[in-house]
Amino acid sequence: GVRRFCNHRNLFGRAEKLRIEGSVSRIGAGSSFRQLNYNAGIMFEKPGVLGPASKFISSLKGNFEHPNAYEKLSVDARAGLRYDIDRKQTVSGEVRVEWSRVTDSFSPVVPRRHLLVSIPLEYVYDGRDNRLDPTEGFRVLAYAEPTHDLFSGASFVKVRGEASAYQSFGEEDGVVLAGRVAAGSILGAGLAAVPADRRFYAGGGGSVRGYAFQGVGPRDAAGVPTGGLSFAETSVELRVKVSERFG
Repeated sequence: GVRRFCNHRNLFGRAEKLRIEGSVSRIGAGSSFRQLNYNAGIMFEKPGVLGPASKFISSLKGNFEHPNAYEKLSVDARAGLRYDIDRKQTVSGEVRVEWSRVTDSFSPVVPRRHLLVSIPLEYVYDGRDNRLDPTEGFRVLAYAEPTHDLFSGASFVKVRGEASAYQSFGEEDGVVLAGRVAAGSILGAGLAAVPADRRFYAGGGGSVRGYAFQGVGPRDAAGVPTGGLSFAETSVELRVKVSERFG
């Protein structure tokens, strides 16, 4: 893949952030340009809109992607607020509007078009000692996104929760036991009524290691992942530091 981005971290002199990025990936995975993934976006953040602990967040993104389960062309616009309750707790709320054209196992020939209006809400408690290399503490995330499809009339709510914990042993935190559990569900609509990219999938490095991306879960008669309305996954790992550079 190829990726290009530009950051400005003080756009108007009050720590506003502007980021413009674009990428092309899956190069070599197919024989035509149509089989590549294309992503482009512009993101803007402004701190202190409702006091020092608040931040205005917004983005406009477009993508054309081809994971195993579907093909999707979309334009996604978001705007909202993020608020730091304290040094460990953060809440955020956004208004999100997305137009998409999706081909999946339920519509393999004629793409389905969606115009989704949703309100993503998120709460995060992060009590880890180090966000990049934690050895103690835990992190909890709760997420809910009520959504309405203006084209089909379908309404649903996507909820998800995730928790991870870390405990170190030995001298200089040489051994760390890490665990993670996550679960979620989509309520209010059947599987076919939920756009393919909004369903749950499992498999891959950030989910179930040792399996391909979207490789765990139900499939149709042709072997294409359909995604699901619910999921649950857990993992446990032992991190052993061999030296300062290797583990």
